[in-house]
Amino acid sequence: MTEAEICIEGPTLFVGDILIKNVGLEDTRKIITEKGVGAIVTPKNQNSIVTLSSLGQRQAMLHHVATVLGSYLDSGEPALVPLTKRDMADGRIALFFLPREKDFHQIKAVLDKVPILDSAIQMPEVADKGK
Repeated sequence: MTEAEICIEGPTLFVGDILIKNVGLEDTRKIITEKGVGAIVTPKNQNSIVTLSSLGQRQAMLHHVATVLGSYLDSGEPALVPLTKRDMADGRIALFFLPREKDFHQIKAVLDKVPILDSAIQMPEVADKGK
């Protein structure tokens, strides 16, 4: 996992080179630029690509960070909601969130301890595919 730059080009928000969403309001873009943190999770193999593609697993990652470190958001502010997106070409996952403290070392320590959900574990490399 590596820290990734949050970049806003016009209304489009990127974490590293992965598109996250459009952000329409200038005030919201300013908040995201000041408080936003991005991370890129690179899968180790085919099995981890499939596991990380699970929406539940990705939500668990965001939930864990918000629970431990707090989150800068309020209801009615959809542009500030943390999100994950997957690069379909190589399986990398981009995470965007607004933690209370903008310290990537703490965020990395929290993300390293996120448990793998039983429902997310899939192992296509060892599955009997009838070959």
